[in-house]
Amino acid sequence: MVSDLRHCAGRHSSVCRSQAPEKKYEKLRGLEPDPQSIWAKVNQQSSEYAVVYLDDGAIYLGWIKEYTYVPDAESNDFLLAGAKRVDERLNTVYLVNGQGVYLNTRNVKRIEFVL
Repeated sequence: MVSDLRHCAGRHSSVCRSQAPEKKYEKLRGLEPDPQSIWAKVNQQSSEYAVVYLDDGAIYLGWIKEYTYVPDAESNDFLLAGAKRVDERLNTVYLVNGQGVYLNTRNVKRIEFVL
């Protein structure tokens, strides 16, 4: 801090005030909050399939085609496309017809992404 003050000696004070905080917090720059939620990040376009484990014991495999993201909501909806119901070893129990499985995050125990 003393070195910062010596550096500013004889300069216009507003210049010194604007420079000092920049140096002081430079190490913390990487800790800025991320404006995007984890839900939005994991659902960006990718070639990964999602294994969705529900709280009732059901397991589905597919890819997340559509999803809602409402930050104030306790849960969000999503569509698991190309879906099939699988067992714990990921063996197919049955294929899901139509668009896929409409799910809500409140019923999801966990989601694992696989290639």
